[in-house]
Order: sequence, then C-alpha cells, then structure tokens
Amino acid sequence: METNNRKRYWQIFIGVLIVAIIVLVSAFRSFNQDIDSLAAVGALDGNDAPVGPTAAVELIVHDQLPGSVVFVSSVNLPSGGAVAIAENASGRAGASIGFANFGAGEQTGSIELSTPTIEGRNYFAILYHDNSNRSPISEPLYEQWLASNGQPIIVPFRATRDLPEDKG
Repeated sequence: METNNRKRYWQIFIGVLIVAIIVLVSAFRSFNQDIDSLAAVGALDGNDAPVGPTAAVELIVHDQLPGSVVFVSSVNLPSGGAVAIAENASGRAGASIGFANFGAGEQTGSIELSTPTIEGRNYFAILYHDNSNRSPISEPLYEQWLASNGQPIIVPFRATRDLPEDKG
C-alpha cells in the first residue's frame, strides 16, 4: 500500500513539474515576442511616442549608371534620417562611400559619393535614423532603421550602363 502512495506522489510531482515547465516556456516566449516587437518598432521615450523605426519607413533605390552620384528613387521617413551607400564586401555591406541626410516624409534625392561606382559591381543603400536622444553620448548618432521583421533596411543595387529605358 505504501508503495502505491509513493508511486502516486511521484506521478503528481512529475505532472506538476511538467505543467510548471510549460507555463515557464509560454511566459518566456511571450516575453521574447514583446522584446522583438519593441525592437522592430523602436524604443519609447517618456511620452510613449515611437522613436526610431516604424512601419511607414521605405527606401527605394534602383540600379544606377556608374558614377559619383547615386539617385534615391524614394525614401519615406516619419522623422529625420539618412541613407548611406556602401560597397559590396562578399555579399555584405562594406565600406561606406556616400551619405546624405533626409527629412521626414516621402522624398527623392541624390547622394554624392567619395568613390565612384564601377560598372558591373553591386552596392547597398542602407537606411539610418537619427539617434539624437542617445544616452550615453558615446552611442552613435545614427542607427540602422529596422523593418517590421527586425532586420535592417538595406537595398541592393547594381552599377550598370544596361538600364531599362524609362518611357513616360
């Protein structure tokens, strides 16, 4: 009889332990989703207003003629930001060769480059937001905008003379 009570005690203990683990895992996942969504939307300031990346952010850069200027077809920002042009370093953004500030709203623009783009090479346009609320002061002035999936907004493009003719 005592063996059955001991066996029953262990069954109850194991059952409670499994339920506790499930509750903890569920709470941990919920906490991580809250952190991920906060990172994708941007931090909140004291007024609970979004600061940084939001869903309204967009960057469009098409293939370009080789040269010392890159044209931004469209950039849409809820607040000030910047677009950097970077060389392709084995499929990743490498050295920055140009940078221009853009104000809030949807606009077009151009970016003067320190090094001209070369025919047939790939480059990246990278969107940054102003981090003027940074603390401590050692943090960078600009941080990359994040898309809704939490990834930086980076647009690849190619320097080529073989561009489609724009009729219109």
